[in-house]
Amino acid sequence: MHDSTTRRWARLSREGIEHRQPGSGRRSVSTRAQDSALVAEVEANLHQSASSIKVNARFPGSSRTVIRRLRDVGHYPRVAATKGCITDDHRLFRLAFAEENVNFD
Repeated sequence: MHDSTTRRWARLSREGIEHRQPGSGRRSVSTRAQDSALVAEVEANLHQSASSIKVNARFPGSSRTVIRRLRDVGHYPRVAATKGCITDDHRLFRLAFAEENVNFD
């Protein structure tokens, strides 16, 4: 940090101001409606990539911004679970189980 920045924050701290003014940061690249469109797109299909969500929702920001916006509302990236292929032995066990339990509800 520059010395002038340090002195300014020290002065503001003495005056009782320990945070930035509301609205003094960088402007958002998206509107609340665009953020809502992102959330709706994710809720329609949870297993999309950030780049496909960005394209489908016509979001003006980057894929990283999409991830940040979704994280802010509680949606986190998901990866579909991978399952092993069923083997011939598994098929035989499943068939035997089904035949044994064919009369059960």
